[in-house]
Amino acid sequence: MTTTTPAGAALRCGALTALVRGGPVLEIASLTDRGEELLVPGAELPAAAAVHGAHGGITFLHPWANRLGSDTYALAGRQGVVAPGEPGITRDDGGLAIHGVTAAGTGWTVTREGDALARAHLAHEGADGTPFPFPHEVDVQIALAADGLTATARITATTAQPVPVVVGWHPYLRLPGTPRADWRLGAPPRDRLTATPDGLPDGGERAEPAEDAPLGDRTFDDGYRTGEGAAWTLAHDRRTLRVRMAGGYPVSQLFAPDEVDVVSIEPMAAATDALRDGRGLAWARCGEPAVVTFALDVEPRGAPGYRLPG
Repeated sequence: MTTTTPAGAALRCGALTALVRGGPVLEIASLTDRGEELLVPGAELPAAAAVHGAHGGITFLHPWANRLGSDTYALAGRQGVVAPGEPGITRDDGGLAIHGVTAAGTGWTVTREGDALARAHLAHEGADGTPFPFPHEVDVQIALAADGLTATARITATTAQPVPVVVGWHPYLRLPGTPRADWRLGAPPRDRLTATPDGLPDGGERAEPAEDAPLGDRTFDDGYRTGEGAAWTLAHDRRTLRVRMAGGYPVSQLFAPDEVDVVSIEPMAAATDALRDGRGLAWARCGEPAVVTFALDVEPRGAPGYRLPG
């Protein structure tokens, strides 16, 4: 059965449930395991962290993810311009446009197909001189399984103009029932992208080895080059959450503030501010859509097949 509704799509598979919402922002607003909520809503996040001031859960960042280092840029023969007072734009504490642009009009439409599958669609006009001047469509499939969910985005150029792929996700994760300090953070081998004080990459990279250690009182707001297939974990004595970069997400952003019990392990198709320097970009071209996928596994700690990241 296929159902399209502005209220979103409620999914269920085994012990997992999910709620997918569209409109100005595409958001997996809830993910529960045996009745326990694993996501942090926007209302509980620090004001600067909530996507467009309101959204948490697992939010799709479109058409770009994280900060844009300037209100103007030139790329592939197009001019990107974020005008003063531009609708749909949120700025960080330093005044930089962040988290992309909210969708205009009716925004994202969400369709439920059966009990465990949702599809979302958005058409982006992309006129020259706008914040993201690349016409395209995005189709996102969110599939719930008994052991987690998979989100696949397909970006299709709607003209001969190539489209840079700079999308990402903010999965704001929590482990209910255990203090934040006791959560274990597992990280793959990675290169940390060093940054300026305003959070923009400065071109430096520093290799860091795989680890699996208590989060303790550590905080993060850092970008990493992890490569295809990388996996991060967040675990306690009862459950492991595993974020896998299953395709098209070579960069991860790790966010863990001290004022809220949340860890966001963020799949990124490109590094922060890639629209300005153009480095390392993938492209969707006419007749050659780009497909990017990440998975969030939910598994009992010590379950068969449990493995450290790396």
